[in-house]
Amino acid sequence: MTDDLLFVQLSDTHLLADPAARLFGIDPAERLRRVLAYLDALPVAPAFVIVSGDLTHDGTLAAYRRLGELLAPLERRGLPVLLGLGNHDARPAFRATLAVAAAGPDGDSDGRCYYSHRVGDLRVLMLDSLVPGEVWGALGQAQLDWLARALRAPAPGGDLLVVHHPVTRAGVPWLDELLLVDAAALAEVVQGHPPLGILAGHCHNASASHFAGTLAATAPAVVFQFEPYPGERGQVRPGSGFNLCRAGRAGLVVSPVLLPEP
Repeated sequence: MTDDLLFVQLSDTHLLADPAARLFGIDPAERLRRVLAYLDALPVAPAFVIVSGDLTHDGTLAAYRRLGELLAPLERRGLPVLLGLGNHDARPAFRATLAVAAAGPDGDSDGRCYYSHRVGDLRVLMLDSLVPGEVWGALGQAQLDWLARALRAPAPGGDLLVVHHPVTRAGVPWLDELLLVDAAALAEVVQGHPPLGILAGHCHNASASHFAGTLAATAPAVVFQFEPYPGERGQVRPGSGFNLCRAGRAGLVVSPVLLPEP
């Protein structure tokens, strides 16, 4: 890879089926529109956009359709939009509306939605940590085996892993026990074949740490943030955010962006 590749990580959009519905008094669709307007005004267009899970809040067909409508302008501009699943999502509705081609490889009995996508020399490996009915996440052995095979033949510009649940503590204490439960197994897979980084969401807060020889970072949420200190469970902090990322010869650079309240 000769030049840095600019891309965007969105996470935790939490779209609702009912346009009049609100989360903590917040309209998730309006938050996503504000972020997309900011991206549209960037002086350099990103090469692709990731949305790392909790695409919807209610997992309904109508919510996924609304998300597809809001993201459609990105795709019309020729920007690949790579979607991953979080604990609030539902695989059947996701597949039916947004990601028919993103089913896991044959042989994954859990029906998970994971896949790889090349952008130039960079390969993005979108993982699926959804465990229906649970807040915590897991990858499962079939997905870990698939990932191990992929990493043994790395892409020329490196590999980027995307998963909804963080692989390390992410600075929101009440969520620190509700992360990726098979992170130790993932560490065994990536050791010896470290990707450029692992990007996650879930905690509605920006964080960065070391994990198995690589960078593990989380994104601010599009819909709202969680307070990053001990206190009331799920205490909401206003604001919309995302990660502006660069991948290149110097590795992965992740810059959290928080938009002020209107």
